[in-house]
Amino acid sequence: MRNLSLGAIRKHKTIYWGEMGCPPQRWMSHSYSREHTYRRVSVTLKRRRSLLLQTPRWSGGQDFILQLRREMPGSIYIPIRFPPSAQLFESWLYFLEEFRRYCSLPREELLQVVAERKGFRWKIIDILRTLSEQQVSVLFFDQLERWPLSIVEDLQLAWIQV
Repeated sequence: MRNLSLGAIRKHKTIYWGEMGCPPQRWMSHSYSREHTYRRVSVTLKRRRSLLLQTPRWSGGQDFILQLRREMPGSIYIPIRFPPSAQLFESWLYFLEEFRRYCSLPREELLQVVAERKGFRWKIIDILRTLSEQQVSVLFFDQLERWPLSIVEDLQLAWIQV
């Protein structure tokens, strides 16, 4: 294999791979839309409304959340990742344990089994009330699209009830 100069490599890429890089105008427009989204999300959260923001994996969604968290007092970032082979009742217990851990709440020693969704939702409400007493008003969750749908629904219903 021969060594090519940078100019030859760029020419080859342009011919076979199309235009190179990201033009500055495109970068500026994406930067503007990210700032605009950031402002909209910030205002929505300050109004104490729930929000689901779907972002592509390559867009730096976690950095976006962490930036919001730094600027919002009374917020917690909770990156829960469920085991892929867990049954629903196992996911309930895992969620409650991880939720408490990320919120720096003491581990609940009495809870052994959650038998139905109503009990699971009741435990979420209990945690949310405790967090409310601690002046926590914003919870940031990451990768909800990978969560069991019933857990997302129960979390939303519990948030509405608190």
